[in-house]
Amino acid sequence: MSLNQNRIIVAQLGARMHYAVPKVFHQAGLLERLYTDLFIPSGSLSARLIDELLPRRLAGKLKRNNPGLSPELVSSNNLHGLITKVRLRQARSPLAEVNAHDQAARWLARRVVADHPVAGMIYGFETASLELFRWAKPRNLKLILEQCVAPRQTQIATLG
Repeated sequence: MSLNQNRIIVAQLGARMHYAVPKVFHQAGLLERLYTDLFIPSGSLSARLIDELLPRRLAGKLKRNNPGLSPELVSSNNLHGLITKVRLRQARSPLAEVNAHDQAARWLARRVVADHPVAGMIYGFETASLELFRWAKPRNLKLILEQCVAPRQTQIATLG
């Protein structure tokens, strides 16, 4: 299968910017696929069950989606996303949090690689791209890295 140089894969953990990046690529006709940990489209059976069974505050945190994205273009493993959320909640140290994020990033990279994508570009975020980019670089895929800025308080503490 040959690469489609004009198609983009977005790989991200969480709903970064409410999935704005894959939504923009989708609207431009460039999105090959969004790979993420948790994506529950509005109106789906999962979304309805969450609404019926969980308190509103918790339900809102689980129902990740963007109505501008076609669910057919999204590859997620909601169970894995929930397991990661539990691991993060149980983390008792910054190192334990980093380990939980690293496990999720490795899962995401393995998921993309297993699908044998045909896109020519991968757009990823700094928290989940190392393994994926290591796989993609020797295959001459174009790599786009989104570097999120630390929260203002963290910047002040670091620089201060």
